[in-house]
Amino acid sequence: MIPYGKRLLVKLEEPELVSPGGIALPSAPTEPISFSKVVKVGRTLNVRDSGESDEDKLEEGDTVLYRSYSGDKVTINGEDHRLLHQDDILAMIQKEPTE
Repeated sequence: MIPYGKRLLVKLEEPELVSPGGIALPSAPTEPISFSKVVKVGRTLNVRDSGESDEDKLEEGDTVLYRSYSGDKVTINGEDHRLLHQDDILAMIQKEPTE
């Protein structure tokens, strides 16, 4: 599946149920904000209306934040995904710099 236009396909990230210290965390009720990994981006996602390339490009593998009710639910090969519009993205989680 290739998203059309300024859309992207994301796969829901399951929240960690164990803290870094090994403490089991209770499962949280449905959160208003979701984290997801970008699976595919539309061809014009990173292009501004003026035709210039956007400096903050979203790429496959990036993690993004969006409101849980945004976009459309899609099941691909038995796995749940969401098809989101560029305007649904609230933030991108920056990757750790590699040295």
